[in-house]
Amino acid sequence: MKNGRIDRRLLQNVDWPLLGATVSLVGLSATTLATLNVGRAGGGIAVRQLAWFGLGLIALLVVASIDYRRLVRIAPLLYLAGLTVLVAVFALGRTVSGARRWLLVGPISVQPSELFKLCFVLMVVWFLSTRWAQPVGKTVLVAAAPLALVPAVLIVKQPDLGTALLLFPVLIALLVAAGMRLRILGGLVLMGLAAAPVAWLALKDYQRDRILVFLDPLRDPLGERTT
Repeated sequence: MKNGRIDRRLLQNVDWPLLGATVSLVGLSATTLATLNVGRAGGGIAVRQLAWFGLGLIALLVVASIDYRRLVRIAPLLYLAGLTVLVAVFALGRTVSGARRWLLVGPISVQPSELFKLCFVLMVVWFLSTRWAQPVGKTVLVAAAPLALVPAVLIVKQPDLGTALLLFPVLIALLVAAGMRLRILGGLVLMGLAAAPVAWLALKDYQRDRILVFLDPLRDPLGERTT
């Protein structure tokens, strides 16, 4: 955004077919919600969904107008702030179904682990953009690993195994994009396979069930084990 105006390049880079399809789906969804219930209830739900969609579009415009390079410069601060919020979940978090993952911000429940994903990506990009992180080799890999390990431990304790595990493939993808050799990636895969049996024994029963259902959805056709 320049001088209070939206940069025309933003409009040129918008995927208009995708945006149009999204708007159409939201419209159909709101229409369906409005007709499912008789009376004012259905209409109220539809209006609420449209309101959230409108807020999402505003957030989209705001984020698209920000130069991502500015966010990368302050990535360490965002990362530390994200870790602080993850720690705060244990003291101030809301417990739902045995999991303490959410913070109440007024009338809204926020899941910090989801917001932390952006902080994590920015931090890894900042780290890889430093001079001493080039070329991307074993030393850089060892130095970058704690960036994922520390938040992963905090997130697993909530517990939220899925979000914690997601940090590692994201880290590897960014390392590969930065120039990490495929030979090192192959070594990581072998190490992961070797550690898999030990990790499997460390998982709780419901976590094993979720992994098995993910690999074979027919084990739980009604989705009872994933709720």
